[in-house]
Amino acid sequence: MITESLGKLKDADEIFKKIIFTHDMTTEDREDNKRLDNEAKAKEGDDLSGEFLCRVKGSFMVLKIRKRH
Repeated sequence: MITESLGKLKDADEIFKKIIFTHDMTTEDREDNKRLDNEAKAKEGDDLSGEFLCRVKGSFMVLKIRKRH
């Protein structure tokens, strides 16, 4: 019920807008996530067209996303 209501925080009082929810990760998971984040930044830097963003999503995957204009 709590996670389903997270979207409502953006319309909440100012004090509640500072609340951040993140995934609970082990040390290994955090290291893998950091490695993938660096990999995503490198892929984004390799994109000469500048049309795409690379982000780490979900179960530790790097996604290439087209920028919105």
